[in-house]
Amino acid sequence: MQKDVVPMKCDIFNTKEIKDANAVRSGKRRFCLPVLAMILSFTFILASLSGCILDVSEGINSITGNNEETNANLLENPGFEEIDNGAPEEWFKACIASNGLSMYSDKFEKHGGARSACISNSYTYPEYNGNVYNNWGQTMYGAKVLIGKSIIISGWIRTEKVTSDGAFLMLQCWDNEYTTIFDQSTTSEAKGNSGWKYYKTSPMIVPQGTEMLLARAGLHGTGTAWFDDLKVTVVS
Repeated sequence: MQKDVVPMKCDIFNTKEIKDANAVRSGKRRFCLPVLAMILSFTFILASLSGCILDVSEGINSITGNNEETNANLLENPGFEEIDNGAPEEWFKACIASNGLSMYSDKFEKHGGARSACISNSYTYPEYNGNVYNNWGQTMYGAKVLIGKSIIISGWIRTEKVTSDGAFLMLQCWDNEYTTIFDQSTTSEAKGNSGWKYYKTSPMIVPQGTEMLLARAGLHGTGTAWFDDLKVTVVS
């Protein structure tokens, strides 16, 4: 596959900072990846990576059939119920900080359970021509065992006064160095004012070279978006 494939919404990460931050979280089968700086691109921007990585290979044996409603969910804390320092545990913030941006766990607005993840933004980022995609994400290691299988990301989104490209879910296939995106799939965008609606991507075949999956719940533009009950599943 071609290196540095330009995705619909470009990811540019400081891979040295990611590698230098490989601290094993005690008692869990994940690795924490706090990122120390914002990473920018001239077209689309997804930056300031921090968060946790899940090894999905242990869960593959429980995946059977081709029904996403019954297949194992490869995400941890998919309903954002578990909280760590006021933020959803196992999820990272990929954002360009501003006075108008707030990303938090919301206990008042949710689709299921007790909480959802929220992104609220009023800043237009004129210095980047508005091309900033703030998002929650979760990285999953062990994805090599999924090569050749079809996967999707699905979940529920609610919006309030959302402009521009809107709120979305995205699933990406990466190498193990954060240098190559082999493929990605994105849902349609939720815009304006909408109640909780279900979104899912078309099935994506995990290509050769994939070592990690990256799930994202993001917002482009201004407004407020809530995300809840997400799933990453193998469908065939």
